[in-house]
Amino acid sequence: MNNSIRILTLSLLFAGTLRAEPPTPFRSLARMPVQEVTVFKDGHAFVLHAGKMPVEENGNVVMDYLPCPVIGTFWPYSADKKARLTAVTASQRKVLVDRTALNLKELIEANVGAEVTVTESSGVSNLVYTATILGLPAQSGEELEALDPTGSGEKLTLKGSVVLLRTAAGTKVTNLDRILDISLPNACKRMLPREEFRNLLTLKLDWNGGKSQKESDVGLLYLQRGIRWIPNYKVVIDGKGQAVVKLQATLINELADLNDVTAHLVIGVPSFQFKDTADPISMQSTVAQLSQYFRQDSQTAYGFANAIMSQQAMPMDYGRRVAQEPAGRTLDLGPEIAGSAKNEDLFLYDVKHGHCERGSAWC
Repeated sequence: MNNSIRILTLSLLFAGTLRAEPPTPFRSLARMPVQEVTVFKDGHAFVLHAGKMPVEENGNVVMDYLPCPVIGTFWPYSADKKARLTAVTASQRKVLVDRTALNLKELIEANVGAEVTVTESSGVSNLVYTATILGLPAQSGEELEALDPTGSGEKLTLKGSVVLLRTAAGTKVTNLDRILDISLPNACKRMLPREEFRNLLTLKLDWNGGKSQKESDVGLLYLQRGIRWIPNYKVVIDGKGQAVVKLQATLINELADLNDVTAHLVIGVPSFQFKDTADPISMQSTVAQLSQYFRQDSQTAYGFANAIMSQQAMPMDYGRRVAQEPAGRTLDLGPEIAGSAKNEDLFLYDVKHGHCERGSAWC
């Protein structure tokens, strides 16, 4: 019995049959690029992922990316006329990831089938001989699951501590700790596929009875905290009674890599009723703490209203009062304007071809 968390989002407009997932680990995983972001000053952003994604043999798209959207704001879609999106599944699955072999054991495992010269520790003197690497005995995840009486779920393959070598005298079983080195007459393979668990997002597509294509045009749209923009104002007075006000924006990104995206910077901070509640599709009981620029109790959270801050004396105990504010209080966005609660206008500044890696600031 598999006790891994499994969240399913179904389209209510279409009824579809869910096909069984492949039993083998996934190898081809991809991340859908971000095309557009609509950024608010409180740290929330509408994120649009879109593009052509590789399709698995079962006709579905599997993504190695799991967002953490605000509850009720996650919306996947299919822009492919031949494929209809029927469901989205978030689950922990086994994947095969190619990694560089870093020690002798991993290099031996990566070069199964190669003819090598082995130097083995054997008492006083070392033993040198020629052999072919047959492999390392291992218990598969399926075998371990069958042997587990508790039924605790999927397991990773367990590798042994010996290696099988074919020599002139027959098959030799040698403890890996006794092998000092190996010499390969040909090129040495340095990459090794490794099993590991990852949270995957599966878009289940219905190809209307036809054969699935190699790629499908799909997308995701959601609201998530992690990108914020901070306004900087410059006032230039020409001495003739005229003044020019210039706006400069600093974008702080702790969400995802942004490469050649269109960014919409919103003047105005709307109210998100459930902004502190993560959607179940994220498979996270707690959301990781972001930097101080995204904390609701930080001083900067109170300093960027829609109007320019007036020049006034700041009380000496301002920092102390902010620290004592109760958690979850309403943001101080400046003076209230009559009717603003119902008819507030949100203005946009568009920035084309933006680049901002995760964990960096862009001005």
